[in-house]
Amino acid sequence: MRFIVPAMIKLALTCLALAACAEPKVRAMDPASGSPLLRPAGPGEASVVFVRPPSSCDTVEYASIVDENGHFVGNAGSNTMFAVTVPAGPHAFYAWPHGDLQPGTYSSYRPVAAVLLDTKAGDVARVAILIPKGPSLRCNVPGYELAVADGDDSARAEIESWSRKARPLQPDTEAGERDLERNRPLVCARVEKGRRQLQAPPPTTCGAAETPR
Repeated sequence: MRFIVPAMIKLALTCLALAACAEPKVRAMDPASGSPLLRPAGPGEASVVFVRPPSSCDTVEYASIVDENGHFVGNAGSNTMFAVTVPAGPHAFYAWPHGDLQPGTYSSYRPVAAVLLDTKAGDVARVAILIPKGPSLRCNVPGYELAVADGDDSARAEIESWSRKARPLQPDTEAGERDLERNRPLVCARVEKGRRQLQAPPPTTCGAAETPR
């Protein structure tokens, strides 16, 4: 005797299967649609594209990226990319696992990825968010690495290839800032830790906070 699944049950099973295969939601980020992801930079502006390629070391964690003053730039999940515009000139960007903003996570001992860009009006800078690997390619290295092509044609081509394959997102700046404000002292401490690596100028709004114990 053949078992016949009612149409409504079939529909429910299909919906569950589709939900299971859906792309994971990245906090404070929306799907990019409609207008081109990378809008033309205005006068005196430059564009910065952030892309995080997939990795064999990926987890559900995503990278939080802030600027030199500790303001929200975006969150990067695996195989995602997004673009922002900035005033032309030097800019520092810092990244760490989003979970590091939770008090009591020993975040003061964890690394902060840092990169310094000198952008020019009308230019497009590309930054890759990578998961470094330890000895024997082990996946137990905490944190991320920010890599820039820096005039290397092969590196730039690789980042552009990652960008074409990645899921395009756009930052929800208000939501991202609200998240950061919940732990502003910790954010500022992470910015200061990254700033020391770059020997960059101090932030104008975040302040050089003491790293929490």
